[in-house]
Amino acid sequence: MKKVFLFIALALLFMGATVGAYAWWDSLEQNRDETLEIGYGVRLVVDSELQDTRELVPAGSFYAAYQADYTTQYVFEYELSLEEPLKTGMLANLSVDLSDFVLGLYEHGFNNPSSVLSIDVNGLVEDANGSWTIANAFTDSDNLETITITFTLASNGEAFADHYAAVAGQTPSFNVSFLVENASSSLAPENPLA
Repeated sequence: MKKVFLFIALALLFMGATVGAYAWWDSLEQNRDETLEIGYGVRLVVDSELQDTRELVPAGSFYAAYQADYTTQYVFEYELSLEEPLKTGMLANLSVDLSDFVLGLYEHGFNNPSSVLSIDVNGLVEDANGSWTIANAFTDSDNLETITITFTLASNGEAFADHYAAVAGQTPSFNVSFLVENASSSLAPENPLA
């Protein structure tokens, strides 16, 4: 009889631990904070996965009106705050870099004349090197910066017709990294290590 009670107690203990562990993991997922904290001179790398399952189509296309199944842009948003606020008079740039960019079988990159894909960061469209710099992103009075990365398709004539099939129905994946860089400081000490 004691063995039966011991077996039941062990079964309840294991079941409770499993439920408790699942509840803890589930609460981690639900309470995920979209605000990222970054330190000066440290590159913060974030894996980016698209949650929007709609198919990307060009603005002005026939399908653009069917917003339940199609979209004219994919938007990724990140909010960054500095671990340590800047001192009076200091400014810091923010470098944003995309790497490991994959969009289905599409091999023609982005932001170049032969590409159908355009990527901008906070409204800045750069060449196809995947790097953007936001000047004076952080100041002594503003410790937060919202970064918005937007993917769109544009009609680039013949290039668009040739390459659209490679991007149709595909969703992008990439890594994005952030790096805070010193822009200027009016109060830099003459001998900073003294």
